[in-house]
Formats: sequence, C-alpha cells, structure tokens
Amino acid sequence: MTFLAQGNFEEAERYAREGSKYDFTHHAIYTNLAASLLLQGRYAEAEEIYLRYKEELKEDFLSDFEDFYRRGIIPPEREDDVERIKKLLSK
Repeated sequence: MTFLAQGNFEEAERYAREGSKYDFTHHAIYTNLAASLLLQGRYAEAEEIYLRYKEELKEDFLSDFEDFYRRGIIPPEREDDVERIKKLLSK
C-alpha cells in the first residue's frame, strides 16, 4: 500500500497490475488496484473489481477506506465515490 499511502495512485495501479500478472491467485492485490482506480476517478473500473471480489475481500476493502480517511489520502473530489462503493459493499 506504499504508493497508495503516498497518494501516488497511478504508481499504485501500475504495481498492482504488474503484480497480478505474476500471481493472479493472490486476490488481495485487487484491493490496491480497485482503490488506485477509484481514487484516480475511474469509478466504473473500480466498481467492477469491488463487485467481483466483494464476498472475498469486503472487510479488507472497508478497512482500507478507514485507513485512507485516517491518512487523509482520499481526494475531496473522490469522497462521494468512496461512499458509493462503501454502500455497495454493505448491501
């Protein structure tokens, strides 16, 4: 989560995509990919990942959002998107 924690969402996406090429069975990498897309404003792409791994990674996704809020890395213009995803995950 280093690049995410620094607010470097493009690099976080790049490394998550690269990592998924080598081990696509390690689904936790998709927490970083989904978050990096969401925080870049690419809601539809992120939503697809959140929905695909909702059952398996729901708690991880929600925990990450809390961490992002604590760290202050969610851009103000993305806060509504984060809340939409949180509601989607809570259904």
